Amino acid sequence: MFLLSLIFSSDQVPAAEQDHPILIKGATIHTVSDGILENAEIIFDRGKIIDVGYQLSAMYKVERVDAYGKHIFPGLISAGSTLGLQEIGAVRATRDYAEVGDINPNVRANVSYNPDSELIPISRSNGILLALSVPRSGRISGTSSLMMLDGWTWEDATLKHPVGLHLFWPSMDQPKKKSEKKKKEHDKKDSRLKAIQKVNDLFQEARAYLKLKEN
Repeated sequence: MFLLSLIFSSDQVPAAEQDHPILIKGATIHTVSDGILENAEIIFDRGKIIDVGYQLSAMYKVERVDAYGKHIFPGLISAGSTLGLQEIGAVRATRDYAEVGDINPNVRANVSYNPDSELIPISRSNGILLALSVPRSGRISGTSSLMMLDGWTWEDATLKHPVGLHLFWPSMDQPKKKSEKKKKEHDKKDSRLKAIQKVNDLFQEARAYLKLKEN
């Protein structure tokens, strides 16, 4: 049973901090700005790419890894995601992207990030290495965090926080059926204007607070 659990486990062990440069040679490298480089080399140190090109091994003292016949692609970023904040959508206990209340500027996505999520290794295997995790409840849901999909804890995984404060604008949808249009359009417009006024009031209060704090 223990052996089977190891075989079918999808958890990935976070990598140790890189302590020396590594050069991958012989691969087909798909770059962002320079097209496709055949039989090229790429060197990285402390998790960051230093150089991409040809005959780099003669310029650096590095550990060499042969990758002939392999392809190297840029890592993808899952932008505007709930990755790490939600496990099973139908189970409320696993949805950590939502907080009680309509105005939550204090919410931080990275604190709720679950580095043991089963969705992380699946995303990594499909080339996603970073995720912009965004809280999604209320009008102002909180601040998003750029998370690395590699780390033992949320502190290890946090690449940048905060990235931005997220405001979900009131819906501008219109009724589809003509028979419903007149009444529903009036109700939605009234609800939308109230929501916009609430946002305006919030920003006015924030400016007043900042002014008092500076004085």
